[in-house]
Amino acid sequence: MVRLLFLVHRYLGIALGLRVTLWCLSGFVMMYVQEPELTREERLGGLEPLELRACCRLPPGLDQIRVDRFALEMLRGCPVLRLFAGDGQQVLDLSRGTHLARVDEDATRPVAAVAARAFGLPGRAELLGAIERDQWTVYLSCDPHRPLFHFALIGAGRHGRRARRGTG
Repeated sequence: MVRLLFLVHRYLGIALGLRVTLWCLSGFVMMYVQEPELTREERLGGLEPLELRACCRLPPGLDQIRVDRFALEMLRGCPVLRLFAGDGQQVLDLSRGTHLARVDEDATRPVAAVAARAFGLPGRAELLGAIERDQWTVYLSCDPHRPLFHFALIGAGRHGRRARRGTG
């Protein structure tokens, strides 16, 4: 009876040890692998096409800004230039030649609508709120784009899907 108890204890210990080991390894994967991942093609496909007829007025003082990288895109029908420096960014409205202080909730609604149409998602984009951090946006790569805005597609029927679009 004691021998049987030792055997059961041994094999239950091995099984439990393997399970805990796999649990820890999956935790390491979840820590370092960003999910969900939006590919470059998907990200670019969800953006409004560039329309540069109203471009390009630059605000004064740009020679004083240190830039690591930049992105040219459209925001509410106007070309904007995003300048990334360190952990922050500046957004320049190229049609007016001004700095945009912050992209707010009203500015993100048309962006979400354009992205939904580009991805072929039916329905109307409704803002659910701003997200500072959640389980999908804990990564440092999201920091320059904060706050992120969470949208739901309303009227998409029973096959409705949720879309997340971050702008900052």
